[in-house]
Amino acid sequence: MRKAMLFAVVVAGFAVPEAIAQTTAGRRGGSVTRGPRGGVAAQGPRGGSAAAGPRGGAAAEGPRGGAAAVGPAGSTATRNPQTGVTTVEGTRGGYGQKGPGGAGYAVGPQGGAAVAGPRGGAAVGPQGGVAVTNRTYTARGTTWARPTWSTSQVTVYQNRYIGYPGWHPYAGYYGLPPPLVAYPGLAFLTTGLLIGTYAVATAAAAQPKTVYVYVVNENGTQKEVKVDSSGQIISSKPVS
Repeated sequence: MRKAMLFAVVVAGFAVPEAIAQTTAGRRGGSVTRGPRGGVAAQGPRGGSAAAGPRGGAAAEGPRGGAAAVGPAGSTATRNPQTGVTTVEGTRGGYGQKGPGGAGYAVGPQGGAAVAGPRGGAAVGPQGGVAVTNRTYTARGTTWARPTWSTSQVTVYQNRYIGYPGWHPYAGYYGLPPPLVAYPGLAFLTTGLLIGTYAVATAAAAQPKTVYVYVVNENGTQKEVKVDSSGQIISSKPVS
């Protein structure tokens, strides 16, 4: 019995170190740590560090704030030490960036996109769904905000356009649809209520253009704003 207990203690004494991370210090202050499952982490004497996971992931950080990471499946993330911007790329084509102030954007591999600014954000699905969080937008001394319209008010206004070519009404749709997201000049319409769309034939284009009809609150005045599918503002007038 005594020999069996002694054998158990000896075995345990050899087994425990294998389950604990082992750290080796360098001559100039750096160190290397190896995990029990194969992971490795290293820290330089001047603050730089790097780590490799047991399944292939890796990360590195420079002493001045730069950083990079690679996931085991191939995704990557890098941080620019001068601008503070972090860039992420997925293995299937998605990518995104985030700035030091919290603003950022992401684009999915199938076309979905999301934007987060310091005052709000928006998300666009790959098949056209849109979610907008910002309720106001201010630029050049003008503030735009969501109109406070009821469903019945929207319906009455939509009736004005019945009979227009290709007229398509929308219900409770705020912000920019995918064809308009790429135009910075329409950012104020992230607060707008999309009433509907209709088609307009042009001599210069083989396909008719789509006209988007919005209602938006501009400095306290309800306005109707029309833009076309090329990002051009066609008209802006007070709602009558």
